Amino acid sequence: MRAMNERAVFDTLLEHGPASATEVSILIGVSKPTAYKALSHLMTAEIVEMIDGKSGKCGPDGKLYGVNAGSAYGAGLHITPRGIAARVADVLGNVVGEATEPVPGRRSAPSPATGLRALERAAAAAGLDRTAVADVVIGVPGSVDPRTGRPEPSAEPGALEAGHWSAEFAAHLGGRPAFESAANLAAVAQQRCEAVAGCHSYLLLWLADQPRLSIVTEGGLYRGAAGRAGRVWAHGSWPGFVDGGPGEGPGAAAEALAPGLTAVSALLCPAFVVVAGLPATVPGDELCALLQRALDMDLASSPRVLPSVPGDPVLAGAVDSALAAARERLRSRAA
Repeated sequence: MRAMNERAVFDTLLEHGPASATEVSILIGVSKPTAYKALSHLMTAEIVEMIDGKSGKCGPDGKLYGVNAGSAYGAGLHITPRGIAARVADVLGNVVGEATEPVPGRRSAPSPATGLRALERAAAAAGLDRTAVADVVIGVPGSVDPRTGRPEPSAEPGALEAGHWSAEFAAHLGGRPAFESAANLAAVAQQRCEAVAGCHSYLLLWLADQPRLSIVTEGGLYRGAAGRAGRVWAHGSWPGFVDGGPGEGPGAAAEALAPGLTAVSALLCPAFVVVAGLPATVPGDELCALLQRALDMDLASSPRVLPSVPGDPVLAGAVDSALAAARERLRSRAA
């Protein structure tokens, strides 16, 4: 029961921000002495800290308690043919450092040393040693095998050697990184979008390398038995995106994408379709409008087609996933 109370206090302070002991007891439905005991234990573990004189009240309720932002850090890495982007955030989700390391040569495989260097620079920007970042999630092109947690082997130039990365990161950080497909991480990041936040069923149409869908259903990623769920388009070039000739553009791309997107939407009935990873040559608003028109014509109840959250959704999703792991470690430590 004590462990349950402490987890509840931690989650409440994460969601609502700093609160007095009385407010905590009301929010989680326990007595004030029980709330005080849970807060005391979390403070001893340095997971929660006291913030004095902020509530405007006197006595015990004049003291506020909040999650210690420096009790854990999470980092995300996004590997692309051009370079490796790294971002570090504290347990509250505040971004504290970022860095980018170029990958020499488009045909060169990104090395673990380059990834560690990007992470080290991002951590240094926050005044941290890279060993302070215990949870690291790496976004990679293609798919990740859910049975092994490693990217699928690829013969393409620049393919990641996951075994080398795991060994190097374990040696320098004391823990192995988690790998996830860029498309799935971009899907995770859509919870930052006000329209999508809290939605338990949506699709993410990923277009940055090979077109694929990431499927969120019942609030979690659906991967399928081999982690290949969402691969509804064949390998190779396709209209509007790769080797596009005269007259090709959003119209040709929408025509190529709409049948597969319609079929999956008819089966899963998602609330939204989010379009992400667009090449610079394709206007996102125009493509979304064309796909919306196609879905509206073919489905009795069509999902709403939206552009992705701005910035790098893969990096944002990697950080969010790393922080989810960091917070779970803190809950276990508190218990």
